[in-house]
Amino acid sequence: TGGTAPLVYSLSPALPAGLSFNQTTRELSGTPTSTLNATTYTYTVTDGSGATATLTFSLTVSAQTPSLSFGSATIAEQIHAQNAAIPSLTLPQATGGTPPLTYSLSPALPAGLSFDPTTRELSGTPTSTLDATTYTYTATDATGATAVLSFRMLVTPPLEEPLEETDDHQGNSTCSSGATRLYLGSSRAGEFETVGDIDCFRIVVPTSGSGSALIIWTTGDTDTEGHIFFASRDVTDDDHGLGYNFQIVERVSAGTFYVKVNELGNNSVGSYRIRARLDHSDSRSHSGSTLYDLVHRTSSEPIKGRLTSSTDIDWFKFSLPCTPCTADVEIWTTDASGGDTTDTYGYLYGAEWIAEDDDSGFFGSNDNFRIEETLPQTGPGYYFVGVRGYNGATGAYNLYIRYQRRN
Repeated sequence: TGGTAPLVYSLSPALPAGLSFNQTTRELSGTPTSTLNATTYTYTVTDGSGATATLTFSLTVSAQTPSLSFGSATIAEQIHAQNAAIPSLTLPQATGGTPPLTYSLSPALPAGLSFDPTTRELSGTPTSTLDATTYTYTATDATGATAVLSFRMLVTPPLEEPLEETDDHQGNSTCSSGATRLYLGSSRAGEFETVGDIDCFRIVVPTSGSGSALIIWTTGDTDTEGHIFFASRDVTDDDHGLGYNFQIVERVSAGTFYVKVNELGNNSVGSYRIRARLDHSDSRSHSGSTLYDLVHRTSSEPIKGRLTSSTDIDWFKFSLPCTPCTADVEIWTTDASGGDTTDTYGYLYGAEWIAEDDDSGFFGSNDNFRIEETLPQTGPGYYFVGVRGYNGATGAYNLYIRYQRRN
């Protein structure tokens, strides 16, 4: 105030790149594009007679701190057995933020397991079971900013639980009574002790598993047939598993499900082992699908794909070259070199989920999937095939689709 008009304002020394001073409005503004150590600036007003008044202040431009993040890191679903030491797991390290970073895991772990926030290591031997539970892994920086990852953990009874001498899993024809509990992620031994013997199992899917794929299968040398009972339908399979074993894959809601196992044909005895697990993958986004042309591509000519990360899903689309018609469609993968070193998991969708599979493929240890379905083509439209790596597997694969028209 005061002085002889007009008043002129200035600021010195020169501002860092990206900042400007408006002499008319006296406004300092902009986005600095370079750093600046603490520098004293002089703000001067000069009146019409040359008289001046000054103020000084310090200006510092610091390097921007990157946001706290886990980037593309993920944590695989953890399925462990009671009373068995888990493989030591080091959880991902966050980047960015203002040091120091601290790590936490919630809710509380089951008895026998521990998390070391310094080494980020999850380890121990669980001494109790745990239903499928979602854990939140959090990194916090000095300013209170956070980054989080989530993963599921399940602790089952001992995986190789022997057949109880007093219970041969016998139940009624629909297994609604007398069924033995089969925990998700575990297995049980079974035996057809007499010709015509049936075994019954009960599987409980928790709320956290609703919408997931329930996968039930047997292993062993006995030719098994499996049945799972729903309120409005029954699903039966015999040979989609390894060898003569069944494998059933069905998307389910939370609830209790009953499974019947018998020897195919009911004319011999034998033993087997039954297993069950949930697959929580949300695989319904199939935008940007690659076209699999059934007209111009022979059944022996695959599309070559590669899974580049643990979360990568490749999508393909096809339509039957006949309208209207019904056809038997077979979809499978092999490793790009003809073996099966890439463990693939496959999905088939139309307007909604149709089927999915893990290990019913043709080669070696059956790490490749195979889906066989009878499909209609009533007009324009596509079916979609998703391919991902089982348990985060990566690598190359070959995808084949072939069809046999029924009408």
